[in-house]
Amino acid sequence: MMATYKVGISTLALAGKLPQGDPRWAALNDSFENRELEAIEFIDAIYQGHSYTAWFNGRRKADNFQCAQHIAVDLDTKDERSTLNTVERNYFFRMYGSIIHETPSHTDDAPKCRAIFLLDNPIQTAAGYRMALETVYQFFDGADIACIDPARFFYGNAILQHRPQGIYFTDNVLPLAELRRYARQMLLVQKQQMEAEQRRHQQQQRTATQPRQGDDPYSLLDHAVNKVATTGEGGRNHQLNASAYRVGRLVASGALDESTAVSQLESAARSI
Repeated sequence: MMATYKVGISTLALAGKLPQGDPRWAALNDSFENRELEAIEFIDAIYQGHSYTAWFNGRRKADNFQCAQHIAVDLDTKDERSTLNTVERNYFFRMYGSIIHETPSHTDDAPKCRAIFLLDNPIQTAAGYRMALETVYQFFDGADIACIDPARFFYGNAILQHRPQGIYFTDNVLPLAELRRYARQMLLVQKQQMEAEQRRHQQQQRTATQPRQGDDPYSLLDHAVNKVATTGEGGRNHQLNASAYRVGRLVASGALDESTAVSQLESAARSI
C-alpha cells in the first residue's frame, strides 16, 4: 500500500498567481480541503495548478492549524540559488527532499522554485510546524524567511504541463524524528550564539567602565573608590577587597600616598 500524506489542497486550478484585488481571492481562501494524497497525487495537483497548504479546522489561519505533513521551502532569489539544478545538488535535499518545482512566476532569467519535503508523520501543532520550517530553511541559501508561517499556502504551477523539465521528484521522505534532531541542533547553536553575544556585551560594558591604561595613579584611585561606593552592600566587601588589592599595588610602587588611599577606600566602604 502506498503511503499517503496529509495536505490541504485548493479545489481551484489556477493558471498563475492571483494579482492583488482579484475577485477570486475570497473563493481561493475558502477552497482548501484536507486531503490524504499519495506523493504522485500531490505532484499531479501541483501540475494542475492547485495551491497547497497544511490542514486546518476551518479557515486558513494559525489558530485553526490541525496538522502538516510537508515542508515547502520557497526560493525566489532570481539567481542560480533558485534553480532546480542547485536545489537538486543541495545535500539536505539529496538526503530528504521529495519534490522541486518551478513556481508560476519563474523565468529562465529570474529563476524561482520550491523544494518540498514530505514527512513520514504529520506535525500536530502550529508552533512545532513553525520550528520545522525554520529548521529546514536554514539549509538553503536565499530561502524566503517570510514563508516561515504555518498558515501560508503555495501556488501550484499549471505551466509545468507544458514544461516537464520544471519539476523534479524523488522517493525520499524526511523522518519526523530526524527533523526534530536537526531542530534541537539548531536551538543549541542559537543558544550558544546568544550566550556568546551576551559575553561580548558584558565584556564591552566592563571595558567601558575600566580605566584606560596610562591614566594617572590618582585617576585609578578615583575609579577604585567609585567602584566600592557604587556597589551594593551584598557585594561591597568583595569589591573593597578587589579595589584594595589594585590600589595596594600602586601604593607599593610609590605612585600613591598610602594614607590617602586608605582614607578614601574606607570612606567609600562606609558610604550608603
